[in-house]
Amino acid sequence: MKIGCITSDGKSVEQVDLSVVKETVYELEIVVVNHPRHYPNFKVSPQTIAFADTQKEAENLIQDALESKKWKTEDIFCFYIYERPIDFEFGWSEYMSSWVYSNDGHLLDKRLFPTFWSEGKFDGRSEEEVRFKWGDLVECLWGTSVELVYVLASPPGKAHYIRISKEQGKPYFGDDSDDSYVVIDGPGYQYHSHVDALSLFTPHYNIPKSIQQKYLKIWEGYLKDLEEYRKDIGYNAPF
Repeated sequence: MKIGCITSDGKSVEQVDLSVVKETVYELEIVVVNHPRHYPNFKVSPQTIAFADTQKEAENLIQDALESKKWKTEDIFCFYIYERPIDFEFGWSEYMSSWVYSNDGHLLDKRLFPTFWSEGKFDGRSEEEVRFKWGDLVECLWGTSVELVYVLASPPGKAHYIRISKEQGKPYFGDDSDDSYVVIDGPGYQYHSHVDALSLFTPHYNIPKSIQQKYLKIWEGYLKDLEEYRKDIGYNAPF
């Protein structure tokens, strides 16, 4: 551990020192869809199925899992690979890097910096790396459940961090909490949440018309609230 952060009340905060990490292992996790699988939400079961010495070997294990036919492709929600430190204490959400794959093994997204406190080096996403935009109706994975949400804002772009770095005269970075989307699942901004960029997905199944209509009303209600809010503050709020 190292001390390097001070809270608003003057107390030191312990920060993880990853320089002591000498080895890592790659954990392969499969997220399986439970029955019934009906929108607007359904349950999933994440489970670790293998460990590998390298990310490439873990990717090969995804193909092995698909070829084994132990799980039907339509029963798989996604795969995750987590690079975990060996002989080092960590929490479930902490890792050195991570990759997320579709149910047929195609790479969807990745995070190549640590999520340990004070060690993140998020410098924004390029346009190509932003998978979803304002108004997209997507699936959000919340632990063991999946629900439909609307996207209000994408993660900050690289220009944001370049600008602040120039203003401060030194490199400026965010952390994994900044690499997130703002989403809503209700008619107003009070229903918003910040969601990890690696937890959003294009809908896996056809959305019934009744659910589409329900979510259209949510979106229309939100737009109405947004217009009123913009009038109240006197300028064009971003979302």
